Amino acid sequence: VTDPVSVAAEGQLRLLYSGTIAEEYGVWEAIELAKQLQAIRPDTKLTIIGYCANSHTLAKLQQVCQALPFVELEEGDKLVPHQIILQRIQDSHIGLLPYRPNDSTFRCIPTKLYEYMAHGLPILIQENPLWQGIVEGNDAGRSINFSHLNVEELYRDLTISKFYHQGIPDTIYWESEEEKLLKVIGLLLT
Repeated sequence: VTDPVSVAAEGQLRLLYSGTIAEEYGVWEAIELAKQLQAIRPDTKLTIIGYCANSHTLAKLQQVCQALPFVELEEGDKLVPHQIILQRIQDSHIGLLPYRPNDSTFRCIPTKLYEYMAHGLPILIQENPLWQGIVEGNDAGRSINFSHLNVEELYRDLTISKFYHQGIPDTIYWESEEEKLLKVIGLLLT
């Protein structure tokens, strides 16, 4: 990405929830956001792609998706080849990371955060100081509270904003971390 990225102001608005499908990772919050955006912009579509290990959650999700034609579930019952996930990232306008606030994920950085950023996909991520610093510090999207949204205000903001003004940051790639890791290992070995 060399030019700032805009969220589609016309045509279909494509949202993406990818990777592990689970309640704690906010799959229901993603669907609720899509429903609310549908009321404002009827051409909103949510793609949910990934693997869901919990059979009860998967069955409920399949039932919900059948009732909502603007929500597409890809796979769910088996692992998805990474190349297909990358294609969905390329096809989308906004990547969703609606993780529920949880002590087990609070200090972790989701891999898909970096994956979305590496492809210049604007991000909506659950409020968390660690994640907010990465997303907003790199002009990659917005940190929001998925359970208390003013969706009209959010939509307005997304359609007038541009993201990745400085391009994709080099610091999100493994090479920048590799150098730090090799220095630490070098110190430990001496």
